[in-house]
Amino acid sequence: MELVLHPGHSKCGSTTIQDFLYLNRAKFRDREVVFPDCNFKFPYESDYQFDLTQTPRDYFAKIQNGTVPLSDLEFKLDELIEKGEHLYRRVIISAENLINGIANTITKDIHECFAKRFSSVRVVYYVRRQDEFLISSWQQWSHKTGQSLDSYLNESIETGLPNYNGISNVLARTYGKKNLRVGVIYPEHLHQNSLMNDFCFKASIMEQGLNFELPNSNIGLSTAICESLSRISRVYEDIHDQNVKNLLISNAENSVGLLRKKYNNLPNRTRLQLFEKFNAQNIKLLARHMPGIEPKDSGMLFSEVPEGGITDSEKIDLLADEVDKLQDLCAVQFDMLIKVIKELRDLKD
Repeated sequence: MELVLHPGHSKCGSTTIQDFLYLNRAKFRDREVVFPDCNFKFPYESDYQFDLTQTPRDYFAKIQNGTVPLSDLEFKLDELIEKGEHLYRRVIISAENLINGIANTITKDIHECFAKRFSSVRVVYYVRRQDEFLISSWQQWSHKTGQSLDSYLNESIETGLPNYNGISNVLARTYGKKNLRVGVIYPEHLHQNSLMNDFCFKASIMEQGLNFELPNSNIGLSTAICESLSRISRVYEDIHDQNVKNLLISNAENSVGLLRKKYNNLPNRTRLQLFEKFNAQNIKLLARHMPGIEPKDSGMLFSEVPEGGITDSEKIDLLADEVDKLQDLCAVQFDMLIKVIKELRDLKD
């Protein structure tokens, strides 16, 4: 029985891959490919939940925080090997938190448990350029705590996270470099320009007969919206609260495109900091784990920018960007206001 492990980095296509696997779980079952459910239970267990086979990250989180002992995972894996040896050809496990604190003892121990029990392993790990990751993760979580984008970027630059090269090296040492496939979320380097097809290619999954038609369900709010919401962060119950986003989308039906619009301008000094912090480790990552991709064509390198303060030209571009954001925010507010006025008028009628 082979293990296909996807220790998916957050904001690097993990939800798309998990939704794809979940959508095709019945077809995989027919191929003798098994997934654990959210509680890391398998089909030979009476309380296995076939409809909850998307990701066992909550189970791993309990091991990481000490709620569940590592011995529980060891027992479950031993039982899987014993009972599943003649039932399944493969087990596929996908969870974002399998790279959380991977240099720490407990997460490394989880990987050691897998590595010791499976003689055949394929590990598939995806990355994306750090500025794209950081902006996306701030939109998803950190703005909900009241943290500004500038503060979040500066904090990440100081800590040097995310460190894809370091994570890839730990995975390579644990499972063997030949068993690790690292991919970059960049269309030109994805098999058939598709993340799901690329995952199948790297995991050696036969694509024929699988359903690749997924709705895009994990789109975040624009930085303009998130910057405004960060100033009133108490509207969120916690960093996982999706109710505010859903409320905005349902009440601004004519301006959903503005709610999700991308703004790309970053100050020159921030780009310089990103270049100095991440380019060297990204080049090492490409050389060691993606040797077939030229660094300049990888989509992983930051352009070199001159040192110094913000130029007059850059000030104009940044100001224009801010004006554009304000105009978009006003348009969204008018859209919502008009809807409220119409609803009030209909109530009176």
